[in-house]
Amino acid sequence: MQGFFSKLSPQEKKIFYIAVIVIVLVAFDRLFLGPITDKLKSIDAEALLKENVIKRDTRFLVYEDRINLEYKVFSKYFTKELAEEDIIKRDFLGKIEQLANNSSVSLAKNSFSNIQKHKSTIEYYTNLECTGTLENMLNFIYTINSGDDLLKVTTFNMSAKRGA
Repeated sequence: MQGFFSKLSPQEKKIFYIAVIVIVLVAFDRLFLGPITDKLKSIDAEALLKENVIKRDTRFLVYEDRINLEYKVFSKYFTKELAEEDIIKRDFLGKIEQLANNSSVSLAKNSFSNIQKHKSTIEYYTNLECTGTLENMLNFIYTINSGDDLLKVTTFNMSAKRGA
């Protein structure tokens, strides 16, 4: 090595030193600076992701009171255990009969027509045949639609009663 270095001219020695310095700097960059900057970039990306999650969660916290209020309003409709089908049908038909009696409407027929099961809800449908004055019928429909029991009239057919 000493023989090689002694044969170099002063200008070649400068170039050799510069080349060694460049090689040392490149090795330092590859061994130390590169992994550190990559780690810092991944930490910054993770911090940004967590910051976005926190921003989203704080938006939910802003609406916490409203969500809790709505939960209290609708909590009476939630159930952990589903009652037996016969009990549900009996209670449902009984509620319809009670509303009809309160509206002075006579029920001639009250029977289930369909049950539709969805992801988180079950819809029960019934066919009714009833008689009464127009005012009582409209009151009956209004009572069904405006009650707290989530009952709705979906189809309504009306025909005149044949006179005697």
